Amino acid sequence: MGAAGETGATAMPNAGGGPGTRLGTEPISCYIKASLRTGDTQPHESPVTTIGKIASAFAFASLMILPVQAGDLKVTVEGVRSDDGALMIGFYDSAANFEDAIDTSAHVGLLNDKGRLVGVTMRAKTGPQGIAVMDLPPGRYGVIVFHDENDNGLLDVSFLGIPSEGYGFSNNAIGFLSAPSFDKASVAVGSGDVTTRISLTYQVAATRPSPRRK
Repeated sequence: MGAAGETGATAMPNAGGGPGTRLGTEPISCYIKASLRTGDTQPHESPVTTIGKIASAFAFASLMILPVQAGDLKVTVEGVRSDDGALMIGFYDSAANFEDAIDTSAHVGLLNDKGRLVGVTMRAKTGPQGIAVMDLPPGRYGVIVFHDENDNGLLDVSFLGIPSEGYGFSNNAIGFLSAPSFDKASVAVGSGDVTTRISLTYQVAATRPSPRRK
């Protein structure tokens, strides 16, 4: 579990290590960094022994491989229409996981999605809000956002399957009568910083949020 701060945001990484996150309002003046590294489950050794092993491993690795450059992916979510609820944000590094998240968002939600690379929830604030995921290895990443106004952890939809809460995708990608493909929504990250903006779409007029799910 990540840390929460003044922005009311929580980063929820998957196990297995990975990049960190920074988030806040836009302009991003307050960041929260969440480590995605799992806890150490091995017996503890003395600092001298540990440092020696690390130094030896690093020296060997430096001879075998070239360093991999990492970049930051900065996302600004625009058009948040109210302070109700939270923004649910998921980062994906494959088409299969991206498409599965779209298919299950109405009954699983992004933060319970095991296929995400990074999952973040942050309290909604009217206007733009920002988040940055740091030290991503080079590749393509798709971002999904929805405004969970009633705090039930899901993207609410009508009986026709039309979202009743705000949603958006990286690159402001849109599909034809459906969600966009990973190819349209994904952002290429290399060794530098990359920025993308997501404007939320609301297909249903605002209503008073229902009580939170217990």
